[in-house]
Amino acid sequence: MPATKKEVEFFLKEFRAGWPKTGYTVIDREKNDDALGILGITPDHRQNIILSLTYKDYVAGPENDKDGSSGEVWKFTKKVRSYQIYIKLKIFKVKDKTYAKCMSFHPDLSNKLEGGSYV
Repeated sequence: MPATKKEVEFFLKEFRAGWPKTGYTVIDREKNDDALGILGITPDHRQNIILSLTYKDYVAGPENDKDGSSGEVWKFTKKVRSYQIYIKLKIFKVKDKTYAKCMSFHPDLSNKLEGGSYV
């Protein structure tokens, strides 16, 4: 069952609160790194895109992480230039402190997802 607008907005608020001001976390995967070159953007631009997500960009979640670790995984898409970008975010708690990370940020090559746009 999809999340409600209120649930997505709450997740995004929690995500932004847990997102570090410096040294933010995007999982180091080749396709995440390659996306910067494909899109012609910088890591800071990627961060701005991630932090600009709204409920309109929501695709799915919350879901459990496939690796079995604690926390919630949510999926979003955003149009960047001519690419639909797949964005997977996670929040988790350690000793009552919320942490946030981006697990995926790359073109959605399946073209199965729909979401918002970023200019």
